[in-house]
Amino acid sequence: MKRSVASSKRTALILKPRGSASLRAKGAALALSVRCDDKRIYVAFDDGREVSKPLLPFLREASARERRNCRITDYKTAIYWPDLDEQVGVDWILDVPEDDVLELAGFKTMIFKRS
Repeated sequence: MKRSVASSKRTALILKPRGSASLRAKGAALALSVRCDDKRIYVAFDDGREVSKPLLPFLREASARERRNCRITDYKTAIYWPDLDEQVGVDWILDVPEDDVLELAGFKTMIFKRS
């Protein structure tokens, strides 16, 4: 606890992860689980939402067993089908910028300038 400059009362310093509230307000979230049927892919997210999208062509052509064999990867930012060697980013499911999802997962965006 530290003392406020304006008063003699003690005030608590509360730190939150930088930008996480604003990223969540934009719709970014991390994947918790995934499942597919013969028409759609369904993803449950850490903010309580379940979002579905129509199957991509590689999933429509896959067998039911190949569609079922999927996992969440890359720190909850992607979905991977090992039998198909295909991956889809959570940003596509949510229609948000990839950088927002990566930042929420704890990655920093680095911009390099040419000298």
